[in-house]
Amino acid sequence: MVGGNVEEIQQLHEKSVGELVPRPTTTKVIGCKWVLRVKRRPDGSLDKFKARLVALGCSQQFGVNYTETFSPVISRETIRMMFALTCEMGWSMRHVGVTSAYRYLNSALNDLIYMEQPECFVEVGKQNWVCKLKRTLYGLKQSGKGWYDTIYRILTSLGFVRSAI
Repeated sequence: MVGGNVEEIQQLHEKSVGELVPRPTTTKVIGCKWVLRVKRRPDGSLDKFKARLVALGCSQQFGVNYTETFSPVISRETIRMMFALTCEMGWSMRHVGVTSAYRYLNSALNDLIYMEQPECFVEVGKQNWVCKLKRTLYGLKQSGKGWYDTIYRILTSLGFVRSAI
């Protein structure tokens, strides 16, 4: 499973998710873990091994290393309206799937969060250092809000308007 882990670490480095810093003495450091999965093709054959580094946000404390969480939900009325307008106007409908890694890794982190270095990827000579996160990561309490703020800003800059329904 190491291959999937290496790809994930490379992606985290490319996106500048965090930087290694000496361990702070006054701030709590959260842990992390690997979530491993076998991806299969529709016929059931092996496609690839996938690894995701996840922050252990369950140890975050409100007011200390996060202040806001948010999980947007689309209303049934909005979905019905979209289908009705599409049918009535003869439009075609498409959906966009944003790969999960890009969702959170593109969102800036506004809170000060330190995370342990991932298992098997501890940098030599910096064993007691931690990762100071600069971007949201799976598992953090504020990741959903960070993603929503980012995609909202992008879509409104392109001229999209939020539905009032």
